[in-house]
Amino acid sequence: MINKYPYSDMHELNADWLLSKTAELEGKVKDLEEAPEGVTSITPYYNNGTKIADYEQDGVAGEMYIPNNPAVLEKSAINRFDDGIDSYFKKVVSSIQCVQTGSGVPSPSNPRPIYGFTDCTVTDVDNLDTPTETNTATISFGSVGTVYRGSVNLTTGLLTVTHGSVDLGSLTWNRGSAVGHEYFNAPVTDIKQGSNYAPSNILCEKYKTESWINVYNNISDYIIGAGNDYRVYIYDKDYTDAISFKTAMNGVQLVYELATPREYQLTPTQLRSLTGANRLTSSTGEVTEVEYITNETIAWVLDQIV
Repeated sequence: MINKYPYSDMHELNADWLLSKTAELEGKVKDLEEAPEGVTSITPYYNNGTKIADYEQDGVAGEMYIPNNPAVLEKSAINRFDDGIDSYFKKVVSSIQCVQTGSGVPSPSNPRPIYGFTDCTVTDVDNLDTPTETNTATISFGSVGTVYRGSVNLTTGLLTVTHGSVDLGSLTWNRGSAVGHEYFNAPVTDIKQGSNYAPSNILCEKYKTESWINVYNNISDYIIGAGNDYRVYIYDKDYTDAISFKTAMNGVQLVYELATPREYQLTPTQLRSLTGANRLTSSTGEVTEVEYITNETIAWVLDQIV
């Protein structure tokens, strides 16, 4: 057994030394109890006055630097907060929601084109009405092309695509000819199966979304639905054969939920936060997740290492 105590003979241990070590341990426990959530350790560093500490939060090791990135602990928010500092966000996630132009119910006489995005720009301002400070960051979707729905994490570069798009004129159409069930249908191999009795998660520029059963029963004209058989169904009274219908569908867009979302690794980008008030907006939807650094975090960490 190795002797780590301040006595050559362990039998000479006394109560004073034990009490002092107990008090020291209690102090360390108290420090961690008062730490920001998730912090389990702080190790001081003195390296040319730049790196000042290693830390561990939620089991993940990190580093703290001054002045460029003076804190290392994160705080969760949605898209607005008032206790930021001039530093880089640790996490910024934005939704991607396609835009359907126009108004009213889509139909052949009221087409409503659908637009997606080839990049995402997140803007951080101190005031939405009259901003005086602004930071922006843009991440390109690159070779992925146009994205209609999903999400993107700017700081990690992870793009998740939940919806695909197809030109209806590119599909192979069939026609059901039974009286009262005169619909067109075509397979879409990667579409999410629909419900027979509820509208599917699809969007078309010329047809109103309905349940499969309503399309099957020709409940109203100019409607579209997805079945539970990886097919889309359309009722359009203006056409009576699949060939002329397919020709008419050239250029008509359908956006549909994928059976399995797709993930792509993009080039990450950084966004700086503002001191004090931060209001985040996105060009593709809403900022849904944020992790940022607070002045309270800096004060606590610095107090532990001075």
